[in-house]
Amino acid sequence: MYRIGNLTFSVRNLTGDQSADRLIPFLHEGSQPDYRYELRFCRVLPLPRPGAGLIRSQDTIAAPGENGSTVIVHLSEGEPFAVTVEQESCAVIYLPESSRGKPWHAYFLPDLLHLERPLLKKDCFVLHAAYVALEDSAVLFTAPSGGGKSTQAGMWANLLGARIINGDKLAVGIQEGSWFAHGLPVSGSSADCRNESHPVRAIVILEKAGENSLTRVGIAGFNRVFSQTVLNPWDGEFCGKAMDLVARACQEIPIYLFRCTKTPDAVHVLYRALFEKEEPTHGNEQSNRPRADCGRQTGPGSNHRQF
Repeated sequence: MYRIGNLTFSVRNLTGDQSADRLIPFLHEGSQPDYRYELRFCRVLPLPRPGAGLIRSQDTIAAPGENGSTVIVHLSEGEPFAVTVEQESCAVIYLPESSRGKPWHAYFLPDLLHLERPLLKKDCFVLHAAYVALEDSAVLFTAPSGGGKSTQAGMWANLLGARIINGDKLAVGIQEGSWFAHGLPVSGSSADCRNESHPVRAIVILEKAGENSLTRVGIAGFNRVFSQTVLNPWDGEFCGKAMDLVARACQEIPIYLFRCTKTPDAVHVLYRALFEKEEPTHGNEQSNRPRADCGRQTGPGSNHRQF
Protein backbone atom coordinates (compact mmCIF):
# COMPACT_ATOMS: atom_id res chain seq x y z
CA MET A 1 0.00 0.00 0.00
CA TYR A 2 1.09 3.59 -0.62
CA ARG A 3 0.37 6.98 0.92
CA ILE A 4 0.38 10.57 -0.32
CA GLY A 5 -0.86 13.15 2.16
CA ASN A 6 -4.12 11.80 3.57
CA LEU A 7 -4.66 9.39 0.66
CA THR A 8 -3.78 5.71 0.95
CA PHE A 9 -4.04 3.48 -2.11
CA SER A 10 -3.10 -0.01 -3.23
CA VAL A 11 -2.05 -1.40 -6.62
CA ARG A 12 -2.94 -5.07 -7.14
CA ASN A 13 -0.84 -7.26 -9.45
CA LEU A 14 2.08 -4.83 -9.30
CA THR A 15 4.95 -7.34 -9.23
CA GLY A 16 8.24 -8.20 -10.87
CA ASP A 17 8.90 -6.34 -14.11
CA GLN A 18 5.68 -4.38 -13.63
CA SER A 19 6.96 -2.71 -10.45
CA ALA A 20 7.36 1.06 -10.57
CA ASP A 21 10.46 2.45 -8.87
CA ARG A 22 8.89 5.86 -8.40
CA LEU A 23 6.21 4.39 -6.18
CA ILE A 24 8.66 2.74 -3.78
CA PRO A 25 9.36 5.84 -1.62
CA PHE A 26 5.59 6.13 -1.02
CA LEU A 27 5.16 2.66 0.51
CA HIS A 28 2.99 2.69 3.61
CA GLU A 29 2.03 -0.01 6.10
CA GLY A 30 -1.69 -0.55 6.35
CA SER A 31 -4.53 -2.76 5.21
CA GLN A 32 -7.47 -0.47 4.37
CA PRO A 33 -6.70 1.77 1.37
CA ASP A 34 -8.94 4.66 0.43
CA TYR A 35 -8.61 3.74 -3.23
CA ARG A 36 -7.73 0.51 -5.04
CA TYR A 37 -6.09 -0.01 -8.41
CA GLU A 38 -5.77 -3.31 -10.23
CA LEU A 39 -3.65 -4.15 -13.28
CA ARG A 40 -5.01 -6.58 -15.86
CA PHE A 41 -3.37 -7.77 -19.05
CA CYS A 42 -5.56 -8.58 -22.04
CA ARG A 43 -5.28 -9.41 -25.74
CA VAL A 44 -7.81 -6.73 -26.72
CA LEU A 45 -8.22 -3.46 -24.83
CA PRO A 46 -11.84 -2.73 -23.74
CA LEU A 47 -12.29 0.43 -25.81
CA PRO A 48 -15.56 2.40 -25.61
CA ARG A 49 -17.93 2.26 -28.55
CA PRO A 50 -17.54 5.02 -31.16
CA GLY A 51 -19.88 7.91 -30.46
CA ALA A 52 -20.59 6.81 -26.89
CA GLY A 53 -20.26 10.28 -25.39
CA LEU A 54 -16.53 10.44 -26.14
CA ILE A 55 -14.57 13.42 -24.86
CA ARG A 56 -11.04 13.74 -26.18
CA SER A 57 -8.17 15.72 -24.70
CA GLN A 58 -4.50 15.79 -25.65
CA ASP A 59 -3.58 12.31 -24.45
CA THR A 60 -6.85 10.71 -23.31
CA ILE A 61 -10.31 9.78 -24.48
CA ALA A 62 -13.03 9.45 -21.84
CA ALA A 63 -16.52 8.01 -22.07
CA PRO A 64 -19.26 6.80 -19.70
CA GLY A 65 -19.08 3.08 -19.01
CA GLU A 66 -21.40 0.49 -17.50
CA ASN A 67 -22.82 0.74 -13.97
CA GLY A 68 -21.77 4.37 -13.53
CA SER A 69 -18.13 3.77 -14.42
CA THR A 70 -15.88 6.02 -16.50
CA VAL A 71 -13.69 4.56 -19.26
CA ILE A 72 -10.43 6.45 -19.83
CA VAL A 73 -8.34 5.57 -22.89
CA HIS A 74 -4.68 6.52 -22.64
CA LEU A 75 -3.05 7.55 -25.92
CA SER A 76 0.52 7.52 -27.18
CA GLU A 77 1.09 9.25 -30.51
CA GLY A 78 -2.68 9.10 -31.00
CA GLU A 79 -2.97 5.34 -30.43
CA PRO A 80 -4.43 3.58 -27.35
CA PHE A 81 -1.88 1.86 -25.14
CA ALA A 82 -3.91 1.40 -21.92
CA VAL A 83 -7.51 1.69 -20.71
CA THR A 84 -8.73 2.53 -17.21
CA VAL A 85 -12.23 1.62 -16.06
CA GLU A 86 -12.87 3.77 -13.01
CA GLN A 87 -15.44 3.37 -10.25
CA GLU A 88 -16.03 5.45 -7.12
CA SER A 89 -13.39 3.75 -4.96
CA CYS A 90 -11.42 1.59 -7.40
CA ALA A 91 -10.04 1.45 -10.92
CA VAL A 92 -8.93 -1.37 -13.22
CA ILE A 93 -6.09 -0.54 -15.62
CA TYR A 94 -6.05 -2.77 -18.72
CA LEU A 95 -2.73 -3.21 -20.47
CA PRO A 96 -1.94 -5.14 -23.69
CA GLU A 97 -0.72 -8.68 -23.14
CA SER A 98 2.18 -7.84 -25.45
CA SER A 99 3.44 -5.30 -22.89
CA ARG A 100 3.66 -7.81 -20.02
CA GLY A 101 7.15 -7.85 -18.55
CA LYS A 102 8.36 -4.80 -20.45
CA PRO A 103 10.20 -2.16 -18.39
CA TRP A 104 8.15 0.82 -19.59
CA HIS A 105 5.79 0.23 -16.66
CA ALA A 106 8.45 1.47 -14.24
CA TYR A 107 8.16 4.96 -15.73
CA PHE A 108 4.61 5.22 -17.11
CA LEU A 109 2.54 3.41 -14.50
CA PRO A 110 2.37 6.26 -11.93
CA ASP A 111 0.96 8.51 -14.69
CA LEU A 112 -1.73 5.94 -15.52
CA LEU A 113 -3.01 6.07 -11.94
CA HIS A 114 -4.40 9.60 -12.46
CA LEU A 115 -3.75 10.29 -8.78
CA GLU A 116 -5.26 13.76 -9.07
CA ARG A 117 -8.70 12.11 -9.01
CA PRO A 118 -8.61 10.29 -5.64
CA LEU A 119 -6.43 13.07 -4.20
CA LEU A 120 -9.13 15.67 -4.90
CA LYS A 121 -11.51 13.67 -2.70
CA LYS A 122 -8.98 14.27 0.08
CA ASP A 123 -8.95 18.05 -0.57
CA CYS A 124 -5.70 17.99 -2.56
CA PHE A 125 -5.15 19.36 -6.05
CA VAL A 126 -2.18 18.52 -8.29
CA LEU A 127 -0.14 21.47 -9.51
CA HIS A 128 2.50 21.75 -12.23
CA ALA A 129 5.30 23.31 -10.20
CA ALA A 130 8.82 22.80 -8.93
CA TYR A 131 8.70 22.05 -5.20
CA VAL A 132 11.67 22.95 -3.01
CA ALA A 133 11.93 22.47 0.74
CA LEU A 134 13.97 24.74 3.00
CA GLU A 135 13.75 25.25 6.78
CA ASP A 136 10.85 22.77 6.90
CA SER A 137 8.82 24.95 4.51
CA ALA A 138 7.68 24.39 0.94
CA VAL A 139 8.26 27.00 -1.77
CA LEU A 140 6.42 26.20 -5.00
CA PHE A 141 7.54 27.68 -8.33
CA THR A 142 4.82 27.54 -10.98
CA ALA A 143 4.80 28.70 -14.60
CA PRO A 144 3.99 27.34 -18.06
CA SER A 145 6.48 24.95 -19.62
CA GLY A 146 9.78 26.75 -20.18
CA GLY A 147 8.87 29.44 -17.65
CA GLY A 148 11.91 28.96 -15.41
CA LYS A 149 10.69 26.54 -12.73
CA SER A 150 13.71 24.25 -12.99
CA THR A 151 16.12 27.18 -13.16
CA GLN A 152 14.86 28.83 -9.98
CA ALA A 153 14.59 25.52 -8.09
CA GLY A 154 18.12 24.60 -9.12
CA MET A 155 19.52 27.91 -7.89
CA TRP A 156 17.75 27.47 -4.54
CA ALA A 157 19.35 24.04 -4.24
CA ASN A 158 22.82 25.27 -5.22
CA LEU A 159 22.88 28.56 -3.28
CA LEU A 160 20.73 27.79 -0.23
CA GLY A 161 20.94 24.02 0.11
CA ALA A 162 17.22 23.56 -0.51
CA ARG A 163 16.03 20.07 -1.45
CA ILE A 164 14.14 19.70 -4.71
CA ILE A 165 11.27 17.42 -3.72
CA ASN A 166 9.73 17.31 -7.19
CA GLY A 167 10.75 19.20 -10.28
CA ASP A 168 7.43 19.03 -12.11
CA LYS A 169 4.33 18.15 -10.04
CA LEU A 170 3.10 18.07 -6.46
CA ALA A 171 -0.11 17.82 -4.47
CA VAL A 172 -1.31 20.85 -2.48
CA GLY A 173 -3.84 20.05 0.19
CA ILE A 174 -5.36 20.85 3.56
CA GLN A 175 -4.14 18.76 6.46
CA GLU A 176 -5.20 19.47 10.04
CA GLY A 177 -6.32 22.95 9.01
CA SER A 178 -3.07 23.91 7.28
CA TRP A 179 -1.90 23.82 3.68
CA PHE A 180 0.79 21.26 2.89
CA ALA A 181 2.72 20.35 -0.24
CA HIS A 182 3.17 16.62 -0.85
CA GLY A 183 5.65 14.93 -3.16
CA LEU A 184 4.28 12.73 -5.95
CA PRO A 185 5.62 9.65 -7.79
CA VAL A 186 5.23 11.51 -11.11
CA SER A 187 7.70 14.19 -12.14
CA GLY A 188 7.76 14.52 -15.93
CA SER A 189 11.33 14.70 -17.18
CA SER A 190 12.64 15.69 -13.74
CA ALA A 191 14.64 13.08 -11.81
CA ASP A 192 13.48 14.51 -8.46
CA CYS A 193 10.43 12.80 -6.96
CA ARG A 194 10.84 12.47 -3.20
CA ASN A 195 8.27 11.53 -0.60
CA GLU A 196 8.21 14.59 1.65
CA SER A 197 5.45 16.83 2.98
CA HIS A 198 5.99 20.39 4.23
CA PRO A 199 3.75 23.35 5.14
CA VAL A 200 3.46 25.70 2.17
CA ARG A 201 5.23 29.02 2.70
CA ALA A 202 4.33 30.44 -0.73
CA ILE A 203 3.28 29.72 -4.29
CA VAL A 204 5.49 31.78 -6.60
CA ILE A 205 4.25 32.51 -10.13
CA LEU A 206 7.29 33.04 -12.35
CA GLU A 207 7.79 35.40 -15.26
CA LYS A 208 11.11 35.85 -17.01
CA ALA A 209 12.35 39.43 -16.87
CA GLY A 210 15.46 41.59 -17.14
CA GLU A 211 15.32 42.54 -13.45
CA ASN A 212 13.82 41.12 -10.29
CA SER A 213 10.43 42.37 -9.11
CA LEU A 214 8.23 40.63 -6.52
CA THR A 215 4.53 41.41 -5.94
CA ARG A 216 2.12 39.68 -3.61
CA VAL A 217 -1.03 39.09 -5.66
CA GLY A 218 -3.28 36.85 -3.54
CA ILE A 219 -6.55 35.82 -5.18
CA ALA A 220 -5.58 37.88 -8.25
CA GLY A 221 -3.15 35.07 -9.03
CA PHE A 222 -5.97 32.51 -9.26
CA ASN A 223 -6.09 32.29 -13.06
CA ARG A 224 -2.36 31.60 -13.33
CA VAL A 225 -2.38 29.00 -10.58
CA PHE A 226 -5.52 27.31 -11.91
CA SER A 227 -4.03 27.19 -15.42
CA GLN A 228 -1.22 25.00 -14.03
CA THR A 229 -3.58 22.70 -12.11
CA VAL A 230 -3.96 19.15 -13.45
CA LEU A 231 -7.57 18.84 -14.62
CA ASN A 232 -9.73 16.17 -16.23
CA PRO A 233 -11.73 18.06 -18.86
CA TRP A 234 -14.21 15.20 -19.30
CA ASP A 235 -15.33 15.48 -15.67
CA GLY A 236 -17.20 18.70 -14.91
CA GLU A 237 -17.73 17.83 -11.23
CA PHE A 238 -14.00 17.23 -10.79
CA CYS A 239 -13.10 20.52 -12.49
CA GLY A 240 -15.62 22.45 -10.38
CA LYS A 241 -14.29 21.08 -7.10
CA ALA A 242 -10.70 21.70 -8.21
CA MET A 243 -11.59 25.29 -9.04
CA ASP A 244 -13.12 25.84 -5.60
CA LEU A 245 -10.10 24.32 -3.85
CA VAL A 246 -7.59 26.36 -5.85
CA ALA A 247 -9.59 29.54 -5.14
CA ARG A 248 -9.46 28.78 -1.42
CA ALA A 249 -5.73 28.09 -1.62
CA CYS A 250 -5.15 31.45 -3.34
CA GLN A 251 -6.96 33.18 -0.48
CA GLU A 252 -5.14 31.36 2.32
CA ILE A 253 -1.64 30.73 0.91
CA PRO A 254 0.68 33.67 0.11
CA ILE A 255 0.72 33.96 -3.70
CA TYR A 256 3.45 36.01 -5.39
CA LEU A 257 4.19 37.12 -8.93
CA PHE A 258 7.95 37.07 -9.38
CA ARG A 259 9.34 38.73 -12.50
CA CYS A 260 12.87 37.43 -12.28
CA THR A 261 16.25 36.91 -13.85
CA LYS A 262 18.38 33.76 -13.99
CA THR A 263 20.98 35.33 -11.68
CA PRO A 264 21.70 34.51 -8.02
CA ASP A 265 20.22 37.88 -7.10
CA ALA A 266 16.78 36.40 -7.85
CA VAL A 267 17.35 33.87 -5.07
CA HIS A 268 18.41 36.56 -2.61
CA VAL A 269 15.42 38.81 -3.37
CA LEU A 270 12.87 36.03 -2.98
CA TYR A 271 14.43 34.39 0.08
CA ARG A 272 14.57 37.68 2.01
CA ALA A 273 10.92 38.39 1.17
CA LEU A 274 9.60 34.95 2.06
CA PHE A 275 11.69 34.26 5.16
CA GLU A 276 12.07 37.89 6.31
CA LYS A 277 15.80 37.55 6.98
CA GLU A 278 19.13 37.36 5.21
CA GLU A 279 19.81 34.07 3.49
CA PRO A 280 22.05 31.58 5.31
CA THR A 281 25.71 31.41 4.35
CA HIS A 282 25.82 28.32 2.23
CA GLY A 283 28.15 28.74 -0.73
CA ASN A 284 28.16 26.98 -4.07
CA GLU A 285 29.66 23.76 -2.82
CA GLN A 286 26.20 22.20 -2.86
CA SER A 287 26.10 22.38 -6.64
CA ASN A 288 28.48 19.44 -6.84
CA ARG A 289 26.58 17.24 -4.43
CA PRO A 290 24.55 14.46 -6.09
CA ARG A 291 20.80 14.36 -5.51
CA ALA A 292 19.14 11.04 -4.93
CA ASP A 293 16.50 10.22 -7.50
CA CYS A 294 13.10 9.22 -6.17
CA GLY A 295 14.51 8.33 -2.75
CA ARG A 296 13.81 9.15 0.88
CA GLN A 297 15.85 11.79 2.64
CA THR A 298 18.10 10.16 5.23
CA GLY A 299 20.87 11.07 7.60
CA PRO A 300 21.27 13.17 10.73
CA GLY A 301 19.56 16.52 10.97
CA SER A 302 16.61 15.58 8.77
CA ASN A 303 13.53 17.37 10.12
CA HIS A 304 10.97 16.91 7.36
CA ARG A 305 7.75 14.89 7.39
CA GLN A 306 7.66 11.61 5.53
CA PHE A 307 5.04 8.94 4.99
